[in-house]
Amino acid sequence: MTRSVLPVSRARTDATHAAFRLPSNAPVSAVRVESLAFPYRPRADALRRAWRMHRCGVTHAARATRAALGLALATYGLAAHAEVTLYGIVDEGISYTSNQGGGHAYQMRSGLLDGSRFGLRGTEDLGGGYRTFFTLENGFDTGTGNFQQNGRMFGRQAFVGIDTPSYGKVSFGTQYDMNVEYLFPVMALGRVVATIYDLDNEGANRRSPNAIKYMSPTLGGFSFGALYSLGGQAGDFSRNSVWSIGAGYKIGIVQLAAAATTVRNPYQTWYDGTGAASIATIGTYLAQASTLETRGAGARVAVGQWSGKIGMTHNVFDNGLAGQNVRFDSYMVQTDYRIQPNWSVSGAFELTRGKVNATGQKPAYRQVDLFTLYSLSKRTDVYFLLAYQRAGGDAKVAQIGLIPASSTRSQLLAHAAFRVKF
Repeated sequence: MTRSVLPVSRARTDATHAAFRLPSNAPVSAVRVESLAFPYRPRADALRRAWRMHRCGVTHAARATRAALGLALATYGLAAHAEVTLYGIVDEGISYTSNQGGGHAYQMRSGLLDGSRFGLRGTEDLGGGYRTFFTLENGFDTGTGNFQQNGRMFGRQAFVGIDTPSYGKVSFGTQYDMNVEYLFPVMALGRVVATIYDLDNEGANRRSPNAIKYMSPTLGGFSFGALYSLGGQAGDFSRNSVWSIGAGYKIGIVQLAAAATTVRNPYQTWYDGTGAASIATIGTYLAQASTLETRGAGARVAVGQWSGKIGMTHNVFDNGLAGQNVRFDSYMVQTDYRIQPNWSVSGAFELTRGKVNATGQKPAYRQVDLFTLYSLSKRTDVYFLLAYQRAGGDAKVAQIGLIPASSTRSQLLAHAAFRVKF
């Protein structure tokens, strides 16, 4: 019987001759190797495998090389257009409070300077200067391991958006308002030493859910932004909604900023309807208010190793008590000095004056803050914070930042901590 001869390359023919120890002029036929008789079975098995690979025209090494090359090309194409970054901050320390509910306290505290967090931040290049971006950010208590923001997995931030080359960027999700975007850089020393219970959110403790946000490009040092958070209440479009606008200007050593934010039903929208009883300074008014309105402006000047900040906010709880408004005006001044590239010191003074229209009461709060930070490396810092608040006027108790209130008109907080960024 005549057998057909496969058209094979010279290299494959030579390899087959060598594998089967055939004469160089012998034809390589399409016969099944199993039909050949080999006295040594393992060698026969090896030869059969070699013959099958010969017929396929590729070795295992070649297959692996092709697969690796395909993966590398795919990865290269992906890396050239997209990027995802894991990042975070772990901020934990030990605090001493002179009076907390009637007695002094030593406690572990998380995130007094920067809230502890981890997140994913990603971008993808769409070409032509356009790109998409997203952020998913979780807040947690380092001491207990619990999620913050009332147990939400990505309660700090969760949004997706698109950035354009000429028209700015727009994003959708849980995001910061314009008080954070513009006032925070020119006013706040940290989360805990902002205005009373961070009333105006310039300490970045509140987020607006279901928000549409626009940030303009910076043109000649000027930029602006706007945010609207949909309340999502059937039949009441404005309930639980937030609107916010802000603008900034930077020229040389001077940075200026202004912002305005209005929160409908603020106790539900920003506080999830919890915690008012523990907020001695504003809790009563927060729980009753139909709207919280904040307006603010600030400036920062930087010269060499020194910088200074000054600002004020005007905050009103509409219907905060007995159907009448409650107002708090806050003023702050701060100075910062970098002693060495890795060592800085800061000092700040805040004054808050209030007026309760329904009762005529005028509470007041004065606070002094001292702060120093020493960097052990690019990612690891140690810091120390000392804050003292004195309540005056018709205010009955002091309450520094977000910590529990004193039972008297004064409160002292000392805090030493590590902060690690990754």
